[in-house]
Amino acid sequence: METFLSIRLTEMLQRRYRRRVPDVRVARPDECAADASRVIMDHLGSTDPVIGLATGRSTTALHRHLLSSHRAGRTDLGRATWVMLDEFVGIAPTDPRSFRNQLCRDFVTAFDAAATSLVGPDLGLVDPSAICTAFRSVASGLTPGVQVLGIGRNGHVGFNEPGSAADSGTRLVDLSASTLADLDPAEWPVHDRPARAVTRGIADIAAARTIVLLAFGTSKAGAIAAALNGPATADCPASLLRDHADLRVFVDRDAASLL
Repeated sequence: METFLSIRLTEMLQRRYRRRVPDVRVARPDECAADASRVIMDHLGSTDPVIGLATGRSTTALHRHLLSSHRAGRTDLGRATWVMLDEFVGIAPTDPRSFRNQLCRDFVTAFDAAATSLVGPDLGLVDPSAICTAFRSVASGLTPGVQVLGIGRNGHVGFNEPGSAADSGTRLVDLSASTLADLDPAEWPVHDRPARAVTRGIADIAAARTIVLLAFGTSKAGAIAAALNGPATADCPASLLRDHADLRVFVDRDAASLL
């Protein structure tokens, strides 16, 4: 039933807007994660694969499927270079809430104990400008074959908040009020929330050969509708990726409810 819905939804969007539309897959979250993992596993067979990683609840099941395939010997995750999408700044490198520490703990160290294959911002540099400059430098020659994305309620991808331009690159950003409000208060008390982050830009994301966008739940329905149906505008940064040559959107029924 979900596959039929996905086909009809894609056809409907094509008729409505008379333009190429992304490949939209509507299914249960775990099914979406399994399908998205296969996109990545296909790319891992290429020479010197580079995968762009995102963090957040939407990607947890995706990582689980990839690790399951690796442990079963069907996939060698150690072949790839994994590039982080973003990171909070103003926190200690040992902070377990950092995206690097989350990715190492929940994903990367399962196949790369030293996490040498993970490229991302170096919080040990402390100064935000230095962190950004170093990240821009180390990631400059790494164009992902597949870039994984989540999406914020305000349409942000990575930490490209509303107002981000299509040609934006890796940079420091101020986090929006809605992004800060969405942080888990049990993990991020109000007095301890980071105000800034470093993120790869819209242009960096768009350079990937394939973009995999995951979104689940009713809270993401408005952002998905704006990204796919609304005008392509910096007010919804995800919409600036809509015409990418290979954008694959994986959503559950709740996230697709406003399409």
